[in-house]
Amino acid sequence: MNLPLPAERNRLAACEILALAAPDTFAGFSADLLIIELNSETEVHDGKEPFYTAMKAGKPYNGFYAKPWREACEIFQAPGTGQTP
Repeated sequence: MNLPLPAERNRLAACEILALAAPDTFAGFSADLLIIELNSETEVHDGKEPFYTAMKAGKPYNGFYAKPWREACEIFQAPGTGQTP
């Protein structure tokens, strides 16, 4: 069982990547969503309403890992809108 990442950790890492990446080589971010699913499936976290269940139902994910998930979403959307993560 894993705990969610500390708040702002993803954002700090994204800012560091953007600061160090050569502008002509940075193509965007990627994420391993399977790790969120596997951890959210545990009974002590989301149990019967894990990450992919919410996504497949077209519902927002509000489970145990929701805060870092939303932070990751904001980070992924930022470059496309000209904002800094």
